[in-house]
Amino acid sequence: MKKSILDSGNDVTLQEIIKFKSIKQLETVNFIEDLSDHESLVIANLSSVCKNILLIGFDSLKIPLLCMMNCSKNSKVNLLTKSERIINLFYQYNDQNNQISLREEMSMEDIYYDEINSSELYKDIFDVESLNKNKIDVFSQMNFDLNIIELDSFQDEENFMNFIQEHNVLQNIYLIKKNVEGSLEKKNNISFDRIKGTTLYIVRKN
Repeated sequence: MKKSILDSGNDVTLQEIIKFKSIKQLETVNFIEDLSDHESLVIANLSSVCKNILLIGFDSLKIPLLCMMNCSKNSKVNLLTKSERIINLFYQYNDQNNQISLREEMSMEDIYYDEINSSELYKDIFDVESLNKNKIDVFSQMNFDLNIIELDSFQDEENFMNFIQEHNVLQNIYLIKKNVEGSLEKKNNISFDRIKGTTLYIVRKN
């Protein structure tokens, strides 16, 4: 795929992120499928320059795997998820690494999981934990230079705003993924600017 992250026209939001992180554009996105969408390219490029990545609320391993396949070897990718399927996938092996349950059919999530589990590097890079308020409180005290949050994972808007307020969004990148149409309204001193061609919004404090 020969598509540049800089193919963003006058997208001021993305240009500011590129300047902020001194991003060197990737000519190709590393993944087990051919990804040509602009959102995947943006996430892959950001992953390539960020050492500590936090993903919150995703119910698929696609974006975590995309981050892992494009970040450096000494990076860390953390996923907080409510998906019981993902949690079960990572705990389906006993201490002897023998599979506890056999799969009748292979889904894309199984394929993504197998890609992660077959690589010692990815297993070292990746951590997955159940998403709950206690975990959010713990991770809110940690520093991640790239944060991508699935907005629907926060049922309580106050918890989401508190999480954002806890962090210094001037030093790190905070992106909100919102799949439903419509813009995100500014709240208090926090605004959200959409990256063109994606469902991603960068969080800003005014």
